[in-house]
This record gives sequence, C-alpha cells and structure tokens, in this order.
Amino acid sequence: MGMIPANLNTMMMGSSIWTPAELFLASEFGAWFDPSDLSTLWQDTAGTSAVTTDGQSVARIDDKSGNGINLLQATAGSRPLYKTDGTLHWLQFDGADDMASAAMASNIMDGNGTMSASFYTTDSEGIAGIFEERNSDNPAAQERAILYADTRAGTQPLANYKPVFGGTAYRVDYSAENNNLTRATIFTNDGSNVRGYDNAVLIGTTATTDTFSSNTQLHIGQQFTGLPLTGNIYSLFIIEALISTDSISLLNNYSSGKAGI
Repeated sequence: MGMIPANLNTMMMGSSIWTPAELFLASEFGAWFDPSDLSTLWQDTAGTSAVTTDGQSVARIDDKSGNGINLLQATAGSRPLYKTDGTLHWLQFDGADDMASAAMASNIMDGNGTMSASFYTTDSEGIAGIFEERNSDNPAAQERAILYADTRAGTQPLANYKPVFGGTAYRVDYSAENNNLTRATIFTNDGSNVRGYDNAVLIGTTATTDTFSSNTQLHIGQQFTGLPLTGNIYSLFIIEALISTDSISLLNNYSSGKAGI
C-alpha cells in the first residue's frame, strides 16, 4: 500500500473523535489493539468468556482493524492481565513469560509500513520486547520489525527505545530517559528508510534494504526469543501503509491519550 492521504486525518468531524479506524477505510492490511475496549478482550481463546473486571487474565485480544488478526495465548500462566484504574486501561505483563501472538499469511512491515505502541516499563538493566513482527518460517533468522525498550547501562543509554527492522539491527535510537516512564512510539518503513518517532517527534532515520519472508507472526509482551516486558501496554497498531505526517500526529495523540501521557 502507498501513502495514506492527509484528507483522512481529522481529529474531530462533528461529534466524532479520530481513531485508527480512519486508517483502515480502504481495507488496508494491518491490526489494531485497544485494551480499553472490553468487547475485544476474552478470558478464553475461543472468545466466549468476556473480560469484565480488573485483574482478569486475557487469553484473546481481538483485532479492531477488520482484518481478524486476533492475538492469542493458550497457556493460562502466560497470559497478561487486564488492568484499569477507572480511567486508563492496559494489559499488564509480568516480566517472566506473559505474551500473546497471532499468525499471518503475509507480512506488514516489509516495504511501506507503520508500527505504533504506547507502553510503560519498569524493567531495568535489560531489554523488554513490546511489539514484534517476525518471520515465522525461520524465526531464528531475525527477520523482524520490533519496538522494544532497552534500559541497559554502560554502553547503552539508560533507557533506549529502538525500532529494529529486518535481519540486521537497523536501529533508530531514542534519547536517554529513565525507565519507569510511559512512552508513545511510532516507526515507519518506506522500503528504503526506517524512521523513529517519540511522541510524534522524529528522533532518527536509518537506511535499510532487508525484507521478510511471506509468513509472519505478531508477538506482544516479549520477542519470539524471550526478553519479556515487565510493565503495561496501552495501545498497539500496525498497518501495511506509510501514513502521512498528519496521521502520525493523530496516531500519536490517540496512543498517548490511551496511556494518559
């Protein structure tokens, strides 16, 4: 898919508030996950027992894009928890083995693509996977697009939020921040360059030519290889399209609002 035009980017139209649904009006391929929408959260992978209460485990997170890319976790002990303070809503990951995943027949971030997440991490001295698309034909090949938090000291900034694309670590490094912060992160790939945004501000650009194989998986809460998140995820979004600058701002506002930033 190509660039999504700016004429789709209106924060409010009448009484309607902008949401990522605006970016799927032409049936773009991708996925959108919103823990604040309880109609999309289930205690079982079949989607028959709804999540209704703070602290319940989440076995299934339905995709709101219309593409049916639902995230699942069949193992009861590895499910994130639905949490709310009455205003904000999030998925809480335990830093041990919590995660959810979805299989896809084709990739999203290979070529024109956009990935976004708002999250909070209490991890320190390590790397925490937030949101990943990875080649499922050969997962160890490191063909991936990933958002993760890097809080290692020493040669790394204290907290380094990096998009990584493809088999080589094409990284866009974010400015050093303490952990225990809530972030809204977006990165885009146009087939030639990866661009990273922190709160809608362009942080960096790096060239890439890597590609994915056809079959891919989405993972949230950790990478395929581990590196689990201790913290919260408030919103997730991925689309096979290079969205406009206006849409990046709107998506950031939406994602930040979900996280209370």
